[in-house]
Amino acid sequence: MPARGSAEELAWAAVEHGNHARPLLLRDTIQAVLAARLDRLPPEAKHLAQIAAVLGPEVPVPLLHRLAGLPEEVLQRGLAHLQAAEFLVETQLFPEPVSTFKHALTQDVVYGSLLQERRRVLHAQILDALETLAAHAMARGEPTAGVRHLRRLLAVDPLRESARACLIRAHLAEGNQCEALREFKRFSHILKAELGLTPTPQLRRLVETLL
Repeated sequence: MPARGSAEELAWAAVEHGNHARPLLLRDTIQAVLAARLDRLPPEAKHLAQIAAVLGPEVPVPLLHRLAGLPEEVLQRGLAHLQAAEFLVETQLFPEPVSTFKHALTQDVVYGSLLQERRRVLHAQILDALETLAAHAMARGEPTAGVRHLRRLLAVDPLRESARACLIRAHLAEGNQCEALREFKRFSHILKAELGLTPTPQLRRLVETLL
């Protein structure tokens, strides 16, 4: 992948060092360069970039893999293209590999390339995938991994009771009864404030001995 051109380098440098003399022109220049670079990517790499833009700015690679439905070797090849093109950088290896968009504007441009309906579908798929990954982690006896997936899910959809129930079970499996009860009370408060409702009897039964 060719290096960034001098005009783009100057534009990025101006933005990164706080030169806002012509901010709109700089932004438009960078957006145009990024959009062109996105269009030049191989199809599987562009597909990964668009899913990552919905996930981002931090992109857990196992979740990206699950959503993309690509073989491992194709996934890794696509990630290599995105890193070479400076869309993503690898920022974490443990407890799971994570890549991050190098610039917020990069994520914005890629996200903007998606049709609204495709965004909606991807958002729904992400929530379902996070809940499935959490359930699989619990089944493997890894409640801490389950908690990580569920917290990410609930940050987006705090009223999803099935995910909240799974999170409470994960805390109980960790032996963390205080946090399990805290999650129940947090959900009760959100549910009351947002919808004027109370948790279902099924959810309450998970913590009734702690109340």
